[in-house]
Amino acid sequence: MDYFSLNGLSRLDVKWSRLYNIDPNFLISRANPHYELIMVADGPVFIQVGQEKYTLNGGDCLLLLPWEEHFAWKPGGGSFFWVQFTSDPPLELIDAGDNLTSLLKICHTSSNFLRTSTNEQAGKLIIPRLYTPFRRYECMHTFEIMTNEFTKPKGYYHYRLNRCLAKLIEISAEDLLEKVMSDINLPASIVTFQRLVEILNESYMLECTAASIERMLDRKYEYLCNIFKKYSGITINLYLQQLRIQRAKYLLRETEKSVQDIAFELSFENPLYFSKTFKKLEGLSPSQYRANYQTVLYATNSSSTKTTAPNLI
Repeated sequence: MDYFSLNGLSRLDVKWSRLYNIDPNFLISRANPHYELIMVADGPVFIQVGQEKYTLNGGDCLLLLPWEEHFAWKPGGGSFFWVQFTSDPPLELIDAGDNLTSLLKICHTSSNFLRTSTNEQAGKLIIPRLYTPFRRYECMHTFEIMTNEFTKPKGYYHYRLNRCLAKLIEISAEDLLEKVMSDINLPASIVTFQRLVEILNESYMLECTAASIERMLDRKYEYLCNIFKKYSGITINLYLQQLRIQRAKYLLRETEKSVQDIAFELSFENPLYFSKTFKKLEGLSPSQYRANYQTVLYATNSSSTKTTAPNLI
């Protein structure tokens, strides 16, 4: 069976949703540029995708990829709910040989929890192409809501459509997770990690020592270092430096404070060490960063003034 992974931060956008009653035209081959998710309301439904023939009964769901040709391989009646949608980034096909158990050992804690992170991964949901959800009545009801929202749009209906689609995908991913994994609870060390991140986020401007961190969490510093590295991929000291430089960049952009004042405000030993750390992480000195920002800001403002200036001739 094929499986697909969906980035936890994917932007899902519903393009079409309806309840489709099968008619003779369904025998005609068709394809469209969007993903399609169907759920059989009244089966059986005989559908062929490429060379694969499916006989879908009530409650069965099937995910189709963009431009996949599909048609009825056998005449019949029935009906199915149908939603077309896009995903940015797109879904990724998982090789059939991959070990699902290892893939589903997901951890919702990642470097994305860090305040300084620019990582666009937030864990992945694993979705089967063909499945019958345990919570099929909840899925059916969600599809009914989607169809009603689409045929009788009002207010922020598109937002609600996208929320319904996200709910359907969440149910399919959770069903698979519970089916494959004997225990889906996350380890207790994640709570410690989250608490540690919170403390670092709130105290990075102070002199954050190993002793003070131990005292606040009542854990050995060595253990905390291991936990932090495991879930974030970086060390505590590097994260503290990133937090301070992140704040420094804001102060350099938005205030006229001197480099020396910023260094002391952020608990650096001296301005020289601050500049060295800044350049190591950003590739240029604090003064160069401020100068570059002001140059770009001036160019942007000048361009805007030229564009909006009234014609006085």
